[in-house]
Amino acid sequence: MLKDLALERVRILYSEALLAVREGRLDRAKRYVELALKIVNKVNVRTPKYLRRGICRRCLTPSIPGVTARYRVRGVRKYVIITRTCLVCGWVSRLPCRRVGK
Repeated sequence: MLKDLALERVRILYSEALLAVREGRLDRAKRYVELALKIVNKVNVRTPKYLRRGICRRCLTPSIPGVTARYRVRGVRKYVIITRTCLVCGWVSRLPCRRVGK
């Protein structure tokens, strides 16, 4: 019950953070993400995947392609590597994904 409520609040805060970034209010968006992470830690719930992959881990800015993040896809044999670069602080994260198809 409490965990469901906490995850709902986290989802609402994350969507508000995305809206704040689109309006150009990065400070407010970072605050929303901080609050969402604080709720997750307080209730002892696993951080949702959209929150783990949707923010920059260094500056806590929500990642929106073309606005606050640059995404590149590199194809190497079995795996594809998705490289995300934060346009605010320059932090680079790499996410290996199994190639689908063939």
